[in-house]
Amino acid sequence: MYINSGILNTDKLIELQRKMTCPNNPMSTYVHELIYWRDAQEYKKYNTLDNQGEYLKSLRKKSKKRLDKLKKQGYDIAKISDYALEAYNIGKYNETWTEYRTQKILRESE
Repeated sequence: MYINSGILNTDKLIELQRKMTCPNNPMSTYVHELIYWRDAQEYKKYNTLDNQGEYLKSLRKKSKKRLDKLKKQGYDIAKISDYALEAYNIGKYNETWTEYRTQKILRESE
């Protein structure tokens, strides 16, 4: 997980995450990145992270299945965030799925 100085400044962080889920919550980007870290740890239980392309392919495939299930249940992916919808439309299903989980975590903690 990488954290740059831009996200340590709350004012800058809010601007950086304006298209993401829960944009006014300073924790949004941190939670999003921590979810990715957790996903990688889970993947490493059964695989190696030597091939980032294979990891990303696997992550996107699993994410697409989960998002398809949500959509079948009537969930509107566009409600997650502008960023999540844009990512979904270009096949970055892992980003959309991570945005969904970020939103779920932050809204449950309110």
